[in-house]
Amino acid sequence: MPMPDVCVIGGGVIGLSIARELAGRGHGVTLLSRDPLRATASWAAGGIFPAQPDRELPDDASPLEQFTAFSDRLHRHWAAELRAETGIDTGLRQCGTLALATDEQTAAELIDEAARWSRLGVRHDHLSAHNVERLEPAL
Repeated sequence: MPMPDVCVIGGGVIGLSIARELAGRGHGVTLLSRDPLRATASWAAGGIFPAQPDRELPDDASPLEQFTAFSDRLHRHWAAELRAETGIDTGLRQCGTLALATDEQTAAELIDEAARWSRLGVRHDHLSAHNVERLEPAL
């Protein structure tokens, strides 16, 4: 058995993604994981990105905003590629976020965030307590 080119340590979503990418580029890969399959928490936060615009970012986008938008596009491409390659749906969905203000401080933070979303061209709606209750009765 030939010696692998690369050893990836960790069988979570990042380790598996790196192993897949390297193998797809012709490298021999060994993957080591201390946990049995599906025993890690990688699934819990996979694909959670802040709201992104449906168009190019404005010129004044910060490096973090640019990186987040790039990561969002890359994740969408990766999910589509995996589905085409394996027939498995990763479950990535663009479904939005409901952010709630629980006090004056979080209300002010959401106002600032809404201003940032407007600057970036991210679609967002300000909801009254009544409309939130209609969307999410359990709240």
